[in-house]
Amino acid sequence: MEDKNLEDKNEDSVKEEVFYYALGHNLRREIIKIIGENDYSSFTQLKKILKVSTGTIYHHLDTLSNLIEQKEDKKYYLTEIGQYAYESLIDSEKNIGSPVIFQFKNKYLARFFNFYSEFIQASEKKDIIKIIIISSIILFLGIIFNGLNGYNSFLLFFTPSLYIDFFIFNGLTFLINVFIFFVIVEAFCRIFYRNKANFKLLLISFPLILAPMVIYLGIHFMFQITNVLMNYIFYLMDRIIIISLQVLSLWFLSYHLNVMKNLKINQGLTISLILHLAGFSVIFFSSVQF
Repeated sequence: MEDKNLEDKNEDSVKEEVFYYALGHNLRREIIKIIGENDYSSFTQLKKILKVSTGTIYHHLDTLSNLIEQKEDKKYYLTEIGQYAYESLIDSEKNIGSPVIFQFKNKYLARFFNFYSEFIQASEKKDIIKIIIISSIILFLGIIFNGLNGYNSFLLFFTPSLYIDFFIFNGLTFLINVFIFFVIVEAFCRIFYRNKANFKLLLISFPLILAPMVIYLGIHFMFQITNVLMNYIFYLMDRIIIISLQVLSLWFLSYHLNVMKNLKINQGLTISLILHLAGFSVIFFSSVQF
């Protein structure tokens, strides 16, 4: 009896993983829905509807091999698990609405974030390599500028290092902070929204969210070496820049979760604002002298 219960639990666990995986990418969801709605689909039909490259479709069909099978008639059909994923997807859309990527009204913002959305939804190996390269550059610059500024990093905040003023140590706090930030965000998604989608892709693309903060570190370093921060106007400008770029990073995080985790934009904003408030509180109370 216990073995049967354990087997049922394992089966439910597998189905849950498959469900999250199927929802983890817009194209995978569309492929499952197209086949589910029509009982089957040809490759030509998929390409005509999805309007993406042949290689991209083959990549997703390959990654969905447990959910989709090709039979002798060369048509694609849902497997038993694929049917479960399709039914779960339809039920989810009925209950909470189809998760859609937030669209901007401003055409320039729309173009930028549409490009950003397509970029981070890596569907082929070469796309993943591009993300890794850009993320690595952001991390490298963040480490360098954080070290040069003599800062410790915590979420989207930077504080002068009071105890260990050492370039390498200060620089590495930026790298450690990015990883901790990612772990906290992933934990929030799993605990509050039961969402495990795109874990690896979110991990390798997470440094993109902190790109605005790296820009700030670079600007602040330029202010430091030119010794202009003693001037009130430049000091005020420095404060305005960091707040503006923090807001931009918070929006990047919210949009990132909208694309990667299929969370509604307000859900992503909730996570972003809670973490930002928590980060501010930690910095504030740690600086208060009792």
